[in-house]
Amino acid sequence: MEERHIVSHYRLNRATRRELCTHLESDLQPAIRPPTAIPPTVQLVSMLHFLATGSFLGIVEMATGISQPMFSNLLRNVLSTLVKHMDSYTQFPSSIDLPSVKVDFYALGHIHHVIGVKDGTHIALIPPRVDEQVISKCTGTVKTFTPLIRLADQYIAQVTARFRGSVHDSYMLRNSSVPQLMVPLLRVRAYLIGEYDKCKCGYCYPSLTTQSVCDIVECKCWFTLSTGDSGYPNLSWLLTPVRNPRTRAEEQYIEVQGRTRRVVERAFGLLKARFRCLHISGYLQYSPQKVCQIVLACCMLHNVALRRNIPLLE
Repeated sequence: MEERHIVSHYRLNRATRRELCTHLESDLQPAIRPPTAIPPTVQLVSMLHFLATGSFLGIVEMATGISQPMFSNLLRNVLSTLVKHMDSYTQFPSSIDLPSVKVDFYALGHIHHVIGVKDGTHIALIPPRVDEQVISKCTGTVKTFTPLIRLADQYIAQVTARFRGSVHDSYMLRNSSVPQLMVPLLRVRAYLIGEYDKCKCGYCYPSLTTQSVCDIVECKCWFTLSTGDSGYPNLSWLLTPVRNPRTRAEEQYIEVQGRTRRVVERAFGLLKARFRCLHISGYLQYSPQKVCQIVLACCMLHNVALRRNIPLLE
């Protein structure tokens, strides 16, 4: 099979697929291999085909030759393995990467020291038929909270998938690891350069109350910052839109903040185009727990494709 057809069907090229299989082989290969065991390479290829096409298991069976019951067991095993190695492929920007990330974001929206954008997206599923009250609140979706998207290559730096579709963005933020990642960076920078007493923008030190939009856009003392939509609270490290702008400065801020934040929408679109199982045109017919694992696996494989500069081919 030609290389472009491999990428079109499995979203990874031959070399990347082989490298990934080598990395996961010890977890995919059982300690005692029965005669009917499926080789790790076949397991991974079958999983990639399922995630890339979003096909029903009957179609996957015709494409791979693996029966539906066996593929269901394979699905559970491979998903658990991929999620286990999630941290190796979705990483918060290191201190070495931060300067280049900030430069990329500044070129986009001219806001200083932005290192990522955050938002959520819905993944459609068939609600479980066990608790009618829970089903009514579930609304048939799982909301994937993706706190940080890096601009240059749409890289997903951190992702959490465990919330119902009806959950508010601010609740997801409070119950994620993002505040624990962002606040220490902000405080360390402020202590190092002594900006707690110098800056009056209200964002370098949480106890300050003066918050001018002009100061927000022009302030040079931020160490780290991310942007979100109006569903998030305005925090010391998070910029959100101004509601009901009254001045020209506020209108300009909304414009540059929105231009910076749009990168996350493009990232979600690219992710769902690469892995059609996540696309809104269909519903994942699995439990919410397994759907969350599928989302995490797709984000991980998406980053693998980006790191290897693998194009998205249809």
